[in-house]
Amino acid sequence: MSPEELSVLALRHRRDADLYVFGSVLSGKATALSDIDVLIVADVTDDEKARLKADVMRKMGFSPAKIHVVSEKEFKKWYLRFINEIERI
Repeated sequence: MSPEELSVLALRHRRDADLYVFGSVLSGKATALSDIDVLIVADVTDDEKARLKADVMRKMGFSPAKIHVVSEKEFKKWYLRFINEIERI
């Protein structure tokens, strides 16, 4: 699944969602055992979060991905502080 397809899928759930990739894929340190860290920033309920994660994982198939769905507040408080490399998709 391309970044564009992933973005379209997330936006079907939440028009205001922002998507990012981070981790070893961006830093160039990915190995065959590395996963793809996908961050979806959207203020959603726990039920919406679970549906969004399940839908993304289903569409990605067996890709080794870790899907993070967080609020804008969590994004600013934790992810921007502790992630060295992050790229919006």
